[in-house]
Amino acid sequence: MLKLKLYEFTFKGLSYFTSEIKSYTIFGALCWGYRNLFGEKNLLDLLERFNSDPPFLISSCIFKKGDIRYFPCPQVEEVFPEPKGIEEYKKLKEIKKKLNYIPEEIFIEFLEGKLMTKWELGQKIEKYDGIKIHRTIKVHNSINRLTWTTVGAQLYNVPSYFYPEFSFFVCLFDENLLDEIEAVFKYISFGGNKSTGYGRVKLIKVDRVEKLEKYLNMATKKFYTLSSTFPDSSFDYDNSYYQIEIFCGKVENFYDKLVTPILKRKVLYFQPGSILTIKDGSQKKFYGNLINVLSSKSLIDPSRKVTIYQYGYAFPFYIKNNGG
Repeated sequence: MLKLKLYEFTFKGLSYFTSEIKSYTIFGALCWGYRNLFGEKNLLDLLERFNSDPPFLISSCIFKKGDIRYFPCPQVEEVFPEPKGIEEYKKLKEIKKKLNYIPEEIFIEFLEGKLMTKWELGQKIEKYDGIKIHRTIKVHNSINRLTWTTVGAQLYNVPSYFYPEFSFFVCLFDENLLDEIEAVFKYISFGGNKSTGYGRVKLIKVDRVEKLEKYLNMATKKFYTLSSTFPDSSFDYDNSYYQIEIFCGKVENFYDKLVTPILKRKVLYFQPGSILTIKDGSQKKFYGNLINVLSSKSLIDPSRKVTIYQYGYAFPFYIKNNGG
């Protein structure tokens, strides 16, 4: 059996982002970069592989504070004791705030099946400072894209995020693609508003993360997903814990205006941190899918049809059986 290898791509943020960096944002940026570097035919060949047997998986963003990685908190039972007074209430509230993201040391304990409720995770996280994402609102002036002039008095707000340093994982089924993926991530940007300077990053390093690889290769019946994941017929939802997100993405127009529609079709995701249980006899190589969210005529060549896909494969870290 092929042993899956895990690589971490670490970036320095050089500007604000218009949204949180999710797996589908990273995959979309990768596809545009792959098209620009290696040509449209090679991109279509790559997408065809993803439709049947993905050659690699991409996680959502994780954060760093010094050398410590922070992961989205697992969606497990919210079992907390009833506070007996105001001080206990304040302490409990502070613990819950820190539980948005958990440090790697606690994350591994969770994957080992030792921490299975929010209270157990919270008891461990008290000694850590926690992660705070810098969020703000930026005011923009509307721009006429034909004349490249501003439209007076037409202002709008853009939610903005800043990550000084962050990373994400790539799990390779085909290691021959590593050099190509690294080449693409050396120059791409993430998210929207690229024309006004948003989404700029610098790739700092690429490392193999062997200490977490065993959790990719255990293949037990329950896993934590580090990516936004589409529903799958293999999942036992009655025995899973998850948060749902409805997402409606915009068509990328920065590199090339492909089609007239602005919005893609809405999709339903399980958020990163969801705990998904696999039905008996339903184990397979990967879970989730790549979904067609828009088919339209090309603006450049109306005789050609353009298909736009939305990424939704799980990035599974399997939980040891003693976790239930």
